[in-house]
Amino acid sequence: MDFRSRLDVEQLLAELGIVARRRGRKLYARCPNPEHQDNDPSWAIIDAPGDRRHAGHHCFVCKLGGGPWELVQAVRGVSEEQAMNQMTDLSRRHFLI
Repeated sequence: MDFRSRLDVEQLLAELGIVARRRGRKLYARCPNPEHQDNDPSWAIIDAPGDRRHAGHHCFVCKLGGGPWELVQAVRGVSEEQAMNQMTDLSRRHFLI
């Protein structure tokens, strides 16, 4: 089973230190892009319960977006490989795989 399908989006956000508010299927937060000063939550994090592979994120102002590891890349400023390793570690801690 793909670790992304077992990772809860809200757990990932908490791990990254992001405070988000839920409105339906989406969570909204301030954009993590340092080049974009976000005063109002313009960053949508899409949660797909039952199918976490379709979770993703998108900023309506600067257009930052992608899947779960791109979210880690954006927030932590790491490479794709580092982001995938960090998500795998997070998944192991939460699900003991």
